[in-house]
Formats: sequence, structure tokens, C-alpha cells
Amino acid sequence: MKQKISGIKIIKPKPKFNWPKPNLKVLKFFLGLSLVLAVIAGVLYFTGFLKTFSLALKIQEEQRRSVDDQEALKQLQKIMELPKDVTPDIGLINDIDKLKKEDQELFSNAKNGDRVFIYPNMVIIFDPKANKIMNIGQSQQQAEVVPVAVYNGTADPQKMADFKKKLTSTFNNAVVSIEGQAQDTNYEKTLVIDLTGDNPDMPTIAKALGVEISELPAGETAPTSTTLLFIVGQD
Repeated sequence: MKQKISGIKIIKPKPKFNWPKPNLKVLKFFLGLSLVLAVIAGVLYFTGFLKTFSLALKIQEEQRRSVDDQEALKQLQKIMELPKDVTPDIGLINDIDKLKKEDQELFSNAKNGDRVFIYPNMVIIFDPKANKIMNIGQSQQQAEVVPVAVYNGTADPQKMADFKKKLTSTFNNAVVSIEGQAQDTNYEKTLVIDLTGDNPDMPTIAKALGVEISELPAGETAPTSTTLLFIVGQD
């Protein structure tokens, strides 16, 4: 409001605005809430980052495993004739102690890092670093019992016993139904004879046991009720 006094204008000062005193409790509450929200947001962001990073590593590891599996399969194909037109299941051994508890014979020579190739009729343990087959066993997918005959082509009974143990541990569905002494006791090599003449698994059997495929030697009698005959040699 303006007033005139003796020709002088007097301007009254505007009243001062009194700001309310801040409520420290409310201020502390909102500051604390903001801090908590910021921490939560940071944790959620970082957790999401870790999940994304973990998933990326997992995908990368699976891709690397797939490449390594195929390289190991190529190595195996060079040293062993594998079933044609069959894609095996491939596993990586990372807990050999547990596997040995489940199947001591099959995994007796295996170790962590070896590959397991699973076919419908057999399981192959392969060491890609040493480029070596560690063991070959019978797949549990095939439970049909196969009777075989074994003749001792030496004069040493222990040769016969050792081969039968090797045969049944390598092929756990093989049963020695006929055994006896061969007519000749001077066989140098252990032979496997396909008595049917059309067994497609002969190369695999021979490779797994380290024996030679042969026709029935002259002078030997073919057993009945079996499809395979083994003649144990000195090797």
C-alpha cells in the first residue's frame, strides 16, 4: 500500500514468508527409502546381468562341447569301424568315481575327460587326448543273450580262462554255451568265426577283442546252436 506524506512516497516492505521448519524424521524416511530403492534396483540389474552372462557362458560351453564331441567322433572313426547311418549319443565323463560304482568293469580304465559313445548295441569309452579306445561294452539297450562257443587252441587252460573273462566283460550279453579243446593246439592268433556267414558286427567284435576274423579252420568242427565260434590262440 502506498501513502503520501508531504509529497514523499513511502513503500511498506512486504511481509517476510516464514518457511516451515523441515521435519527431520520425514526427511530421513524418504532418504532411507530412496537409498533402499536404489540398492534394490542395483541388485536386480546386477542379478539380471549375471543371469545373462551365465546363460551366455553356458551356450558357449555347449557349443564348444558339441565341436569337441564331433572332433572326438572323427578320431574314433579313423581307428575303429563304427555302425553306419547311426548317430551315437556322446557324453563327457566328469565324475568317474560315481560311474565306477555303477559299472566297475566298463569304466575300469576310464578317467575324467574321456568321451562315452553310446550306440544301440555297444558303448565305447574313448580318450581323445591319447587317441585310444579305453573299453567297449554292451549297451543296456540290447538285452538279448548271445550264445557263443569257445575252443582252446592252445595247451594252456589259463589262456582259455582269460579269454572267456575278457569276452564276457566286453560283451555282457555274451554267454559261453559251448567250450572245448580245438583239434589243433598250436594256434598263434585268437580267431573269431561267423558260423552264419552274414553277421554285420564281425569287424566290431574283432576290434573290441583284438582277434582275427577267420573261416572255420580245416579239421575243426562247427558247434551247433551258436552263431559265433572263438578259437583261443597264444596271443
